Amino acid sequence: DLSGLQNLWVMECDLSFSAGAANQLKGVAELEQSLLLKENTRYEIRVDDVVGNTVTKFITTSYANGTEYEISDSEWEYKVDAENSIILLNKYKGSNKEVNVHATYKVDNNIYKTKINSGTAFKNNTTIKNVNLDKNTYFSWNDMDNAFAGCTSLESINNIPENVKTMNYTFAGCTSLKTAPQIPESVESLNSTFYGAINLEGTLCINSLNVTNTRDIVTAGYYQQYKKNFTIIVNGEESTTYKSFSSWFDPNDYTYVKIVPAKIGDVNAVEEIYKN
Repeated sequence: DLSGLQNLWVMECDLSFSAGAANQLKGVAELEQSLLLKENTRYEIRVDDVVGNTVTKFITTSYANGTEYEISDSEWEYKVDAENSIILLNKYKGSNKEVNVHATYKVDNNIYKTKINSGTAFKNNTTIKNVNLDKNTYFSWNDMDNAFAGCTSLESINNIPENVKTMNYTFAGCTSLKTAPQIPESVESLNSTFYGAINLEGTLCINSLNVTNTRDIVTAGYYQQYKKNFTIIVNGEESTTYKSFSSWFDPNDYTYVKIVPAKIGDVNAVEEIYKN
């Protein structure tokens, strides 16, 4: 029931943005105990952040434990590696606007762990709007380079797997993308990640301390200007990630973007930076 919603928020968002978020969600849970969260359902949560912007976050509930998923031949081009118990998803060819990718799939009564081909599974797909990745999925070579590049209808993705190392041009040209997923601690390169994603708004939270390349992470490029202000919160002023911005980022050239160095989850630090 909704008493678990607070934990879901903590899991997805780490309470990075609003000191009152936990209390607000707790209040909802106390008042709406009779409501149920449906399994495999996508929910939208909106909470005001510390500077008055509305932070929108999407969560997707999982299936009950023990649920098995048959792979759809009409939706996926895939290859089974029986020796290593892996199913490689090479291309989504279905027509659904919302796509769920599960951690495992059942093929001929055998269960295989899901691997996504980062270069072909979704790239240049102009149909998909929302992608929900199970947190236990992983991408080939642990990279998401170009994974969703050219997906002009994509509006949201619920999370980035925690084993991903590089995200170069991941959402390049995603002109409908509205919210940015949090960047996990494992990521080391964010070159042009949101290049041309001109409708981004709200906040991007970079948890990784060790990103060495952030060049053009939110550059409009040959598209048009960004339409709304966008804030990037970077974990730690002394981190490699924050220092990587200094090599190329000029606030005078990026009037729509603000870089905020703060410990992730330290709301007081973020508020103080905004006051200054």
